[in-house]
Amino acid sequence: CMCMCMCVCMRVCAGVCACVCACVCACVCVQVCVHVYVHVCMCICVCMCICMCVCVQAIGGLETEVQFLRGENSKLMDKVVELMAANDSLRACNIALESNCKGLMEELSIKQAQWSEREESLKCEIQKQWGDRYHEWITKADKKMEELLTVNSMFQSLLKSHQHTAQSRKVEPNSKQ
Repeated sequence: CMCMCMCVCMRVCAGVCACVCACVCACVCVQVCVHVYVHVCMCICVCMCICMCVCVQAIGGLETEVQFLRGENSKLMDKVVELMAANDSLRACNIALESNCKGLMEELSIKQAQWSEREESLKCEIQKQWGDRYHEWITKADKKMEELLTVNSMFQSLLKSHQHTAQSRKVEPNSKQ
């Protein structure tokens, strides 16, 4: 009689290696003499040993890889800490710039309000000055017109009197003839 059983075992070690192990057992009954049966059971475990070695090597490789990854993780954590410090520094700088910007905006707003007040004040002052100058000009113009009217009246009266005298002189020489 021969009995065979096969046992397959698959193991995955952290996604790195896959180990397939096959164990074949064969049990054979051999008749040595007529009445004596010898039961021989053979297990072939060579695959299992090789597989275990591979797994041990893979586990050793995993330990090396874990050490490597820990080193990389440490470097990345240092980089994260460095970037967080730079981020905090930039955030503080940004807050200072925002504060400065708000201060400048407030200062600009105050200056714009002052400028508007000054502009209104200057407009009123200019209007007043123009009003005063216009009034002064009108007064001078009125005086000049009165002077010119007076001079005109005087010239007209002189002209009339001169024409009147000239006519009276023209009339007199004719009357003597």
